[in-house]
Amino acid sequence: MPFCVCGDGQTMEENIIIRTEKIREIGEALKAKNILYISAFYGSGKTVLLDQTAAVAAEEWGRNVIRFDAAYNNWETFAWKLAGIDCENDNVLFIFDSLHAADSVTLGKLSEFLRNLPETAQAILCGRAKVPEKMNGMVLRGDMNILGVDFVMFSKAEITELFGTYEISLRNEDVLYLKTRVWGWVLMLHAVARKLGDSPAVPISSMRLGIGEKFGETFLKDIVYRLPDDEITLLFGLAILESFDDETARAVTGLDNAPALMEGIAARSYIIMRENSDIYSFIPFVKEALFRELKRQKSTSQINAMFRRAGKHFADRDMIPEAAKMYIQAQDLEALKLLLIQSAEKRPGTSELSELLEAYDEMPREMILEHPLLIKGKCIAESLRGRAAASEMWYDELKAYIANAPKSSPERKTAEEAEAYLDISLAQRGTENILRLLLSAAKKSRLTSSGAWSTGFNIAGNSVSLMNGGKDFCRWVPKGYEIYKRFRVPVEMAVGRGGSGLADIAIAECELESRPDGDYTNAADYVIKGLSRVTDDVEMRCAGQGIQSRIFAARGMIEDAIEITDNMIDRLPRGAPRRLRENLTVHKLTLQLMQGYNEDAYEWLELRSPNENNAFSILDRYAYILKMRLYIMLGMWDKAKYLAALLRNYAESYDRPYIRIKVHIFEAEIFRRNDDMQWREEMREALTLARKYKLLRVIADEGAPAESMIKALKPRKDEWLNAVLLQTQLQAGYYPGYMATQSERPAFTENEMLVWAQLVKGLKNKEIAAALGFTERNVKYHTIEIYKKLGVNSRAEAIKKAAEIGEI
Repeated sequence: MPFCVCGDGQTMEENIIIRTEKIREIGEALKAKNILYISAFYGSGKTVLLDQTAAVAAEEWGRNVIRFDAAYNNWETFAWKLAGIDCENDNVLFIFDSLHAADSVTLGKLSEFLRNLPETAQAILCGRAKVPEKMNGMVLRGDMNILGVDFVMFSKAEITELFGTYEISLRNEDVLYLKTRVWGWVLMLHAVARKLGDSPAVPISSMRLGIGEKFGETFLKDIVYRLPDDEITLLFGLAILESFDDETARAVTGLDNAPALMEGIAARSYIIMRENSDIYSFIPFVKEALFRELKRQKSTSQINAMFRRAGKHFADRDMIPEAAKMYIQAQDLEALKLLLIQSAEKRPGTSELSELLEAYDEMPREMILEHPLLIKGKCIAESLRGRAAASEMWYDELKAYIANAPKSSPERKTAEEAEAYLDISLAQRGTENILRLLLSAAKKSRLTSSGAWSTGFNIAGNSVSLMNGGKDFCRWVPKGYEIYKRFRVPVEMAVGRGGSGLADIAIAECELESRPDGDYTNAADYVIKGLSRVTDDVEMRCAGQGIQSRIFAARGMIEDAIEITDNMIDRLPRGAPRRLRENLTVHKLTLQLMQGYNEDAYEWLELRSPNENNAFSILDRYAYILKMRLYIMLGMWDKAKYLAALLRNYAESYDRPYIRIKVHIFEAEIFRRNDDMQWREEMREALTLARKYKLLRVIADEGAPAESMIKALKPRKDEWLNAVLLQTQLQAGYYPGYMATQSERPAFTENEMLVWAQLVKGLKNKEIAAALGFTERNVKYHTIEIYKKLGVNSRAEAIKKAAEIGEI
């Protein structure tokens, strides 16, 4: 005897989709617990979803459904109806809405009712806020399952389907925009669809702004301004921040009770959300609405003062990138300048500076020239941006600074240390003479006792590699053991604090990359030895463990490789470089591609991958390589060719043979999949370059695609090539799904699959609609989408395609 109370959602009767997958998940959640609570803010579509669930419960689950539609705030009537329910009946589906307005007496009665619910009965409740405090006991006891706002919001597939009811076909980038910026909020999705229908030529990203402002104002009026005054003050004080913890909230708002206020808001609503035990953040459009209102209430100087106060707080906590962002927003270049100098003194390495590229972009030339550490930082920043010529120009400015500074001045000493650091670390100079420079630096006690050397060089370059880390050390591979035996101690000394364990981890990677028989026992032993000597350098440790994961992958032990990577990501300290976390994620996604599992990588490509069209950064090289693989798998040839050209230019100008080999392989695969015989020349170039440095795994890791190309080339066999082919064949055998093209039948949405199954039977749209309970309009839209995905223009062609791929 289900009992249903529904009520605050506004719907568009002709533009509703059946959320089949969500209903199925609700059914699964009810099997785990017989009481389910679904919560999301107004206009999220939860009422319609629960209406659909009630219909499915009656028609498909075989449950008795009794609906009760309560008037808003009519709690006396509700309590009276509640008392009349037969709790002994096992067929109970209970749906309830608007708990955010319930009084404590009503919530107490509801809690008592639920506690007495028979185990075989089922209850579904929903509300605009999270579980009321009166019901927390049920959650703590494990009596209630919770589905929150992320569950209710529309997925990308649902967004596409919803717009189809308006006969609007979205591009992938439009769907991505709506999911990330509108957050799948159905009320705003309907508004966008209606406006797009009126102005189809207007880009969604531009027209959404006005819609966002409208709904933001509504959200402030209906939700935020109903909160107590101190909570409103807190929210506006935090509106300048992306995320915040207790300490930041106190400092920025000036409210000593800020942590308690945040906890209360997060517990009762979806205005702010707790990301983990320490960090809170706003849901996307709420922050935008609060900040717009803040700008209406306060002057620019007042808001800049807020940013400045936040910048000082982050600087005092040694959170330099966060402080820099605040000072940039406050337009306080003097504070930004002092922050960058202090950061350079504490952290002279390259990886720390990589988080401050935007800050250096904001600094005027004359201000940078005032201090040698700023000149050094700008020189490195331009190098990381892939602008080698500009980097060398700033290096010349540093030389000029040294020439003009008094010989005994502290500024000159600082500048000379900066010059020596740049001589070793500038990425565009490759590894030519690098051993001589390192050995020379190791002999100079003035340098090895300086701040730069005590902090250490970042050899790993935010990656899971040393050989292809901050620089490319492929040239060292043929003489790896000779260098290891003769220069291990001075090189580790020259590298500074981060040098402990470097030589052993490097020789382990050398073994992995060049071992012809695939026996990586020595590699595994060396990397363990190196890790035992690593101190507190998180990048060196991640590089060593990354090589361990690659050894497992080369042995076909992909689950172990992924487990190591997951552990690295989970154990990264909070202050670890952002790109280190990103590159570890890229490494994990690459391992998953080997498995043949591609979905996480596709999602990363759409949502989080760096955009090479905006600004090429050498720090994103691992992400770009993963993007190359995905572009090829998805047949995105124009994007693949453009990115390959960028990577080729970078590899050649920055002396990165490892990446050059990869690019040759990828370009060969692009040509081959497009029936262009130029692939043969590209693959020959890859083999020639790999042979030069005695590398095997750089080829073998590309598995089946590389194997088929090598075999098709029929090159003259020798010991090295036989070893390459053997390891490549093993890799292809371990991971046959790697880099496979998508199946002939594209990925259909769940409703498209339902229509497709009926379509291949030869049914017409009207018959399909009757069979599935869809409208003819919906069926027509799904059919058009199916045609587009199959690359056909008619029902006859679609049925023929179904026969070709074995689905008839």
